[in-house]
Amino acid sequence: MSFTSRIFAVLLCASAVQAAVFGVRIMEPSFARWVFNPTNLVISPGDRVVWTNTVARAHDTTHDTRVVGGVQLWSSPNLLLNQTFGFTFTNAGYYPYMCRQHIATRPEQTGTVSVVAASITNLVSADGSVRFQILGGRAGLSSVVEAGNGLGSWSAIATNPFPAGGIIDFTNNSPPPDRRFYRARVIP
Repeated sequence: MSFTSRIFAVLLCASAVQAAVFGVRIMEPSFARWVFNPTNLVISPGDRVVWTNTVARAHDTTHDTRVVGGVQLWSSPNLLLNQTFGFTFTNAGYYPYMCRQHIATRPEQTGTVSVVAASITNLVSADGSVRFQILGGRAGLSSVVEAGNGLGSWSAIATNPFPAGGIIDFTNNSPPPDRRFYRARVIP
């Protein structure tokens, strides 16, 4: 396989990832202590988050602009038991949220959504190895690198934490000849 076709395979893979839906439950793990579970999500642009109230008391989910400023992107109505509210995140960024009606008395009823647009760049294939950079992360997040012989079969080959600069230099010194496609996912 030529170097050019490897680059095409990586870029093709990066654009083929479909949007996902992530669920967050509003729950009560102990008496009168309501939380969002999971509390913090890491997703990609275009992914959707759906909050579901699993307790008898009404709750909401509201973008908390007190933390990062800007325009409030969403504010759900009060959600009764088993009601849901969804929001699709289109732009990379950090989005804290809260239950507006309980934040004064229950400061633990908060959460965050980090929307990260990871990409692979600077692919080099030489000396039997494959090297590239993973961009788009930040300190506190990690990247899972996966390789496959097609767009439908992936195997994790490495997990690396992002440094403060947000760029991971990745090298696969002994890539199997059938693993021509690479992708990177960002995880908490």
